[in-house]
Amino acid sequence: MNKKSVFFQISLVFSLIFFIFSGVNVGAYTNPTQNCDSDFWDNIYNVDEKKLVAEIPSFNIKLYYVKNDKDFGMYEGFILQINGGKKYFRWENVNNNPTYAPQLTLADLDKDGKEELIVQLCKGYGTGVYDGEVHVIRQEFFDEVLVENPLIPLHKNVQIEKSNEQVEIILNDKATVLKKKKMLSTPCQELGAGYGQHVGFEVNNNILYARVVLSVGANSGVGEFIIKYKYKCKYKYKDEILQVERIDFVAVPEYIN
Repeated sequence: MNKKSVFFQISLVFSLIFFIFSGVNVGAYTNPTQNCDSDFWDNIYNVDEKKLVAEIPSFNIKLYYVKNDKDFGMYEGFILQINGGKKYFRWENVNNNPTYAPQLTLADLDKDGKEELIVQLCKGYGTGVYDGEVHVIRQEFFDEVLVENPLIPLHKNVQIEKSNEQVEIILNDKATVLKKKKMLSTPCQELGAGYGQHVGFEVNNNILYARVVLSVGANSGVGEFIIKYKYKCKYKYKDEILQVERIDFVAVPEYIN
């Protein structure tokens, strides 16, 4: 047997092995139920209309919960349906109050003429507490645009100075002076207790905003930070992010006068 014949047979064997194992891998990814719990995938492909929690009927957009954990008061996992297409997202939302049900909004946040889907969630609430979360989905690709955590730039850019009589909120080289005597407690920048207990999001004129209350007690706030986002992208549909562009502080009038 000459060298060319031996080389050909060896190449043939390796080609067959590669083909067999490639076929197994492709099959596994093509049919996701092969490697996952069938009940889980049934929830995706056979959604129950009773599990519908939010929708935009005119655009055929619907959001269904997957699991209802009544012990912890949470919906765990969601199926987002857009024009018949479906995708699972590992999100959570409280399940015990319709006021805090998920909210769906359409807006052109990146100014490309196509509207993104904004999903607003509530992961917890209570006296003086609201734990809001936002997700921005590009409809045509079902992928998510990163949204910067609003608390990070707050901690970097806000300073809180205290004296016996007043509290100063220093932001954008401007100090807002608040009267201390009306406060149940004072904001604590070091522990993050001053801001972070009440975080919500909203969309206005195709711009995403976060609203973070500056808390001074269990059910009291002396003002709120209005955080404006701006869409940034290094390459088309790559490295996309909604990044904080500006932070403003609006005080409750009674703490100023």
